[in-house]
Amino acid sequence: MNAVITLNEAERAIASLSEADKAQLLRWLEKEVKNGFAGIEKTVGVMNGAACIRQTRIPVWLLEQARRQGVGEVDLLRNYPHLSANDLANAWDYVNSHQAEIENSIAANESEDWFGMDDGKIWIADDFDETPEEFLEIIGETE
Repeated sequence: MNAVITLNEAERAIASLSEADKAQLLRWLEKEVKNGFAGIEKTVGVMNGAACIRQTRIPVWLLEQARRQGVGEVDLLRNYPHLSANDLANAWDYVNSHQAEIENSIAANESEDWFGMDDGKIWIADDFDETPEEFLEIIGETE
């Protein structure tokens, strides 16, 4: 089967799809065109270019690392009040599609061990150079 089709052939094929399949196709095309995921941004010079929740400095790898440590979504949303359940869904979608990238980021940052979670509260290592206010700004939790 020839995988290359013309736009006219694609248009006819799309017309025959169900509404649900068209919606899925649209999501795939959006990711392909944007080369990214809704609600996830990579910005050169911000958090070392890591994938972050849109308009924050909260890296996806950090959320995934917290999830692996047993932090539930409710606790994540409580600790990051500017995040929504949709932001977490976007993060998990990104994690599932970029597993090697997330694994590498977690491994690199675990060696630094600059944050953790105890009793539902996120802690920051004593040798973390920023003040608490600067940390909140870094992760996008300032007004």
